[in-house]
Amino acid sequence: EIEYPDSYGIIYTPLKLGYRYMLNREPQGWYVEPQLGYNLYGIRTFQNSDGVDVNLKFNGVVDSAAFGFLFERIRRFQADLSLRFESVIFSGGTVNTIGIRYSRALVFGRID
Repeated sequence: EIEYPDSYGIIYTPLKLGYRYMLNREPQGWYVEPQLGYNLYGIRTFQNSDGVDVNLKFNGVVDSAAFGFLFERIRRFQADLSLRFESVIFSGGTVNTIGIRYSRALVFGRID
């Protein structure tokens, strides 16, 4: 007998607004970043109890929070490392994700 996974994958497209609060009030250092928004489109693919593949489409409220460190700007680049928790709430349940993000921003102009 072949056993299939109960969930193949999830993808969603959130649109969020947020605010980055620098804990030391400097252009680099530790920060917290709460965000709130709406998931425009999401799909979760899984197998039901009868062995049939199901594609569950969902949308709903998205809330997330990040805690990270913004490194000192070097020329026009500034590196960012953060830990983010995100939750999509919809009528059929909740999708929770946690992730680590590393990015480098291209900065134009001054950071005050």
